[in-house]
Amino acid sequence: MKCKKCHKEIENLEVCPYCKCKQIKDKVIKDAKRRINIAEKELNKLPILNDSRFITYILMGILVLKLILGSVVTNMSFIGYLLRNIVTILLFIYFLLIHVDIGKKKFSYLNGIVCILLFIQGIIPIFSLFVTFKFYKLFSCFSNFLLALYFIRNFLGEYVEDFPLLDAFDNKEYFYTIIGISALSLVLEIPTFINSGIWIIILDLLSFIFTCCMARYIYLYKKDSKGLFREIKKSQEKLSKEDIDNKTKSVLKKYNGYQLFGFFILILGLVMGIYLGSESAVCTEVSVDCSMSSFNFSIMFLISGISIFLCVLLFWMGQVLKILEE
Repeated sequence: MKCKKCHKEIENLEVCPYCKCKQIKDKVIKDAKRRINIAEKELNKLPILNDSRFITYILMGILVLKLILGSVVTNMSFIGYLLRNIVTILLFIYFLLIHVDIGKKKFSYLNGIVCILLFIQGIIPIFSLFVTFKFYKLFSCFSNFLLALYFIRNFLGEYVEDFPLLDAFDNKEYFYTIIGISALSLVLEIPTFINSGIWIIILDLLSFIFTCCMARYIYLYKKDSKGLFREIKKSQEKLSKEDIDNKTKSVLKKYNGYQLFGFFILILGLVMGIYLGSESAVCTEVSVDCSMSSFNFSIMFLISGISIFLCVLLFWMGQVLKILEE
């Protein structure tokens, strides 16, 4: 026996399960859109949440608080603190720059950097899932990943082609989906707050507020025709696909893949050498608790030396390949 609507085999069932599932799906989507429209009307009544300039001030305040509390929660060296909070620091610099002329002019270039930072912010927590799997961590990673996609869709969509995932939701649906997943992640994390310190709880709440405000900032770029974004659009220098292609070709013409990878290894080695040198400090006072320590130059020189050797080797291999190709 086949259903009269979908023409699928239903084996003499009174109700077609395929049509019933489709009706439930359509009802859920319709209800979700209705609730989104109601929430949108309520948010539009709050001027501060529709002012892009004010949202950036909130974001900068949250980032500063995260930097301050990050030093309170954990004990680490200055270099370790900088590397652990590098994404937060660079995001703060981004929001600071877009309020001055140079940042407004280079807005397109800054957005490319922020896109990378958001993906890094979403990828790093994934590694913690391999150590301890928690559902709130999974939803947090998913919301961060969606936030990065949302940023690309609104700010860099003209440079990305053939990526249908960016158009899976419209502007409003992206915003409320990110808010909903972030809120669900926070709710699932509540049981862990029992064994956490007050500063850890505050940091997690700040991360949730940052995600909500960042999503609102991205949302307003397509909606806000006045305020900060209007000033930026007047003064920004457009970054075209032709400029990107020309710069990429000029770099690849001068250096090949081996040489570029060698430069990457060199920079990574120097950074890791400084980081490990500060984190693996050498004890300079013979005592039980080692109250005094100094920078470990030996491990820094070792890591940096290995990276320099690999860089020279890869650069030489790339140069030989270029000569053979010519």
